[in-house]
Amino acid sequence: MAADPTVVLTNDDGIDAPGIAALHDALRDVADVTVVAPVENQSGVGRRATREFQVHEHDRGHAVTGTPADCVAYGLHLVDDPDFVVAGCNDGPNVGADNVGRSGTVGAAAEAAFLGHAAVAVSAYDPVEGALVDPDRSAFDEARTVTRRLVDALDPSTLTESDAYLSVNAPTRTTSSTRLRLTEPVHDYSLRVDEGDDGYAVTSAFYDPLRPDRDEAVTDPVGTDRRALADADVSVAPLSVTTNTVDHAPFRSLEDAY
Repeated sequence: MAADPTVVLTNDDGIDAPGIAALHDALRDVADVTVVAPVENQSGVGRRATREFQVHEHDRGHAVTGTPADCVAYGLHLVDDPDFVVAGCNDGPNVGADNVGRSGTVGAAAEAAFLGHAAVAVSAYDPVEGALVDPDRSAFDEARTVTRRLVDALDPSTLTESDAYLSVNAPTRTTSSTRLRLTEPVHDYSLRVDEGDDGYAVTSAFYDPLRPDRDEAVTDPVGTDRRALADADVSVAPLSVTTNTVDHAPFRSLEDAY
């Protein structure tokens, strides 16, 4: 019988968050899990790393005073060549190219993948409200199921040989028609800057499919992560690890002019 896969489990909401507790409960049934997570909430830090941190023992595992990327570094120091690095479960969706790029949950998976390890970022969303309000472990039931199945069934080399990692968004409430969709992040994103009495405020301008007052005539294309959320499906977006360059030809004049 093959040995259980080894998993480094981290998050960006902090080691005491209910989302990481839910995934720990789910994964320890099918894997050898080592928890390395931030002491405090580190939402929105992306792949930022401090590279200097302290580690404290915690009932759940190892609590790190740094960022999710720091947690990944320490987790890879503790566990020699884990089969998976799993980040989450985030208590709200991570969809759209802008949000994925800023997320600490997705950032942890991206850091692990960049270092050559199979990685999965997991987020949960409410099909009506989007973000989760005062979530408990039961809110992550579908995320638990999806994550356990992925770690149990997926060959890590499928990710590493594809230079990819997964960004998963699972609903808190499912229906008889809920299914898993392979998706890509939506790219329609812009910013508005407003001046107020105390300075400036930046507002993200994009269509939110989960708004209770949304315009039903506006929909995202099938195949996008936000469309999957609007349909209360599980979104799994395989994202690229590498920072690829574009065609050099249009920029050759820069070499000549320098």
